[in-house]
Amino acid sequence: MEKKIKKIGIICDLFPNSGLGHLRRMKYLAAELNKKKGKCHFIFNKKYEKFIKKFTKDIPTIFFEDKGSDKYKRLVKTISKIGISTIIFDSYVLDLRWEREFIKEGFFVAAIDDHLKKHHANLIITNRSKNQVPKKNYTKQNWIMGQKYVLVKKNKKKIRKTKKNTSHKKILLHAGGSSLYNLIENFTISTFKACNKFKAKIFVLCTTEKSKKIVKKIAKKIKFTSQINYVPFTKNLTSTLSQYDIIAGPTGTTTFETILADSLTFSSQLKNDGRDSLESWHSLGNLMHLDYYEKNNLNILHESWKLIFEKYHDLKKILKKNSLNIDGKGPQRVAEKILEYDKKINTKNKIHTNKINNKNKFYSKPCTLEDARGFLNSRNNIFARSGSTKPSHIISWPEHVRWWINKDIAKFAIKFKEKILAYHWIKLNSDPDGKFLTSGWFLSGNTKKNIKIAFNVLKFQIYTAKKKYKNLIWIIIMKKENRFVRALNSKLGFNQPNKKTIKRALKAFNIKEDDYTIMEMHL
Repeated sequence: MEKKIKKIGIICDLFPNSGLGHLRRMKYLAAELNKKKGKCHFIFNKKYEKFIKKFTKDIPTIFFEDKGSDKYKRLVKTISKIGISTIIFDSYVLDLRWEREFIKEGFFVAAIDDHLKKHHANLIITNRSKNQVPKKNYTKQNWIMGQKYVLVKKNKKKIRKTKKNTSHKKILLHAGGSSLYNLIENFTISTFKACNKFKAKIFVLCTTEKSKKIVKKIAKKIKFTSQINYVPFTKNLTSTLSQYDIIAGPTGTTTFETILADSLTFSSQLKNDGRDSLESWHSLGNLMHLDYYEKNNLNILHESWKLIFEKYHDLKKILKKNSLNIDGKGPQRVAEKILEYDKKINTKNKIHTNKINNKNKFYSKPCTLEDARGFLNSRNNIFARSGSTKPSHIISWPEHVRWWINKDIAKFAIKFKEKILAYHWIKLNSDPDGKFLTSGWFLSGNTKKNIKIAFNVLKFQIYTAKKKYKNLIWIIIMKKENRFVRALNSKLGFNQPNKKTIKRALKAFNIKEDDYTIMEMHL
C-alpha cells in the first residue's frame, strides 16, 4: 500500500526587516519532509505578499491576515480544507497564542526556538546547548536540543580558496539578511580599519541600495580609501561562502553556513533581544562571538581583529574541532523527529538533554568552551580582582580568549550538585632555569566566601598538579594581608621559597616582593 501523503503547514517570518534566514532554514526542512512523503505549504502574512512573492516562486504558499479576533479560526479553516494537520512555527514576531490556538483545534504543533521561550507547541526544536535546560514547559511537550539540529545544508559544490597571496585574507562583511549596517556601524568601522592594518581584501554584502549607501557613508566618515568589493543579493550565497577566509557579521543562518563552509566566523548579536546564547556559540568553537555591548565597543573590536589575524589558524582549528555536529544533516534529523512525535502526540513530558549528574559532593571538572564566559565573568568579579596583580583592570573578551586558547593553561570548574561554585587554573611556565607551575582560583558569580570551598579548590589543584605535572616547582602568590590563605596553603604543603623561586615569581607575576607572600611546593 502506498504511504499516505502528510500535509504540513510552515509558518515562518518573511518581510523586509526579517532577512531570509527563517525562509532558508524552513526550505531546507521542507525539502527533507517532502522526501518522506510530506507535502509542505508555506504560510505567510498577507501584509507582505508582494515582497514575499519575490522569494517563493518555487514553493506552495498560503497567505493569511494577521488581524481581527477571528484570525486564528480563519486560518484554521483555510488550511483544514486542504488537509493540513501539522503546523511548524519559525517566527520571532508571532504571538505564542498562535501555537495554543492550533493545539486547541487538534493540530500537532512544532516550533523552532532560538530564545528558550515559554512555548505551547507539542515539540520544540532548538540548537541551543543541551546544558541550557528550559525552565518552563507544558504537559505533552517535548524539547529536542543540541548542535546536531542546526537547520543548514552542506553545499555540494565547494569553492576552493585560492592559494595565491595567502597572506592577504579575504573578508566578507554582512549585516544580516536585511543588511542593517546602521545597527553595526562600529563593527563595520573596525572591519575596514582591520583590512587596512592587516592588508586584507574586503567584500561587503549589500542586499539593498539603501544598505550600500550606508556602507559608503561609513567608509567616507573614516576616510577608508581601499577598494570595497560590493556583493549584491544572491540566492546562491551559501555556495560562495567557502571562498572567503573570514565572514564577519551578526549571527544567524549565515553563521552556521560559514562553519559548514570551513571559513572562520567573527560574529555578534545584532539586537539585544534575548535570542543570542553566548555559551551555545562558544560551545561550537565560535570563540570570536561578541555580545551586544562588545560589538559596539571599538577598543574590543580592534582587539578582536588583532587576535583573529594573529591566531587565525588556532581559532579555525578550535572552530572545526568543536562544530563537528554541524554536518548539514540537521534538517533531516529535525524532519524525522517531527514525524516521529507527530505519530505519538500523547507522549509523556520529556526534555532531551544531557543527563544530570547530581553528585552530593564537591568535584572538579575540566572546563569546556561553554564555560569560557562564566570563567571570564568570575575573573572580573570584584573579589577576584582584589587579589590579582592588577585590581583595577577589567579583562576584555578578546584578551580572555587569547589567555583561554593558551595550551599551557589548564582550566577547571569546582561544582556541587551541578552548580559551579569556583574556577581554578594551572599554568606551565618556562624560563632559562626550566619549567615551573603557577596557578590561581576565584569564586563563581554570587558564591559567598566559604572556608570549605577554598579548601576544596586547593585540594583539587594539588591533586591535579601532582597527577599531571611531576618533578616541578609550583609557585603561588597572595597579598601580604591575606594571612588566612597563607595558613591554608601552608597546611596543604606549600613552603617558604628559596631565592631562585622568589626571583622567578617576581618576573612571572610582575610584582614587588614587599606586597606579596610567595610560596612553593616541590611536586
